[in-house]
Amino acid sequence: MLGDFARSLELTNGKEWFHFAQTEGLPDDIPVGVESFYKGKGWLSWGDWLGTGTIANRNRTYLKFEEAKKIARTLKCKSVKDWRLISKLGKLPPLIPFKPYDIYKDKGWVSWGDWLGTGTVAPYLIQFRNFHDARKFVRSLKLKNGDEWRVFSKSEKFPSDIPANPLTVYKNKGWKGMGDWLGTGRIACHLRKYRTFNEARKFVGSLNLKSGSEWRAFCKSGKLPADIPPASRHTYKDKGWIGFGDWLGTNADE
Repeated sequence: MLGDFARSLELTNGKEWFHFAQTEGLPDDIPVGVESFYKGKGWLSWGDWLGTGTIANRNRTYLKFEEAKKIARTLKCKSVKDWRLISKLGKLPPLIPFKPYDIYKDKGWVSWGDWLGTGTVAPYLIQFRNFHDARKFVRSLKLKNGDEWRVFSKSEKFPSDIPANPLTVYKNKGWKGMGDWLGTGRIACHLRKYRTFNEARKFVGSLNLKSGSEWRAFCKSGKLPADIPPASRHTYKDKGWIGFGDWLGTNADE
């Protein structure tokens, strides 16, 4: 019997079978693609063919969703990572699927937070406040910068209907930068409108700075106009920038 030959090899899965099938040990009267060749001719599964008893996930009979979820929650997994670890260690109870989102799709599946009982909701399922209401709340916090925002977003006081990453949620819905979001008035460099290169260079030349070091010191002094970019070489690249000598009016090479 062909199945007896396959079982005598003591292979554990289809991958090992295909590896063996590439060797000279495969008899001429046994096909490499046994699954397709014997379909409708007695083929049941790799577990049956190799004698391991393993049943493909799609062919298994699982518990109904609510009953399975109740058991899943008793495992006290706090994350998908914990769930995968339990499965890898062979501690997943019988009749509970490793991929519940596949098995219970359209049969009760909501999210991992619901399945594990953690209450965690995937960001794309959360109903966030509209941009203007969210921004009004955030501005009331009087946070000064992005670092303070990130600390607050990880605290227990952070509302569940305010996104920790507002850029992804409110892009094209009112988002103008962290300065606008926090109400500090700061505008991200890539969102600012700067003077043209010639106008900016004329102003910088009037400062009589002698070097790039003096320029950088001036940028940190708080005297730099908002419409003059500190990263001038990047802002005006391909728009007239030649070098610091030209920018400062010294004609030096720096």
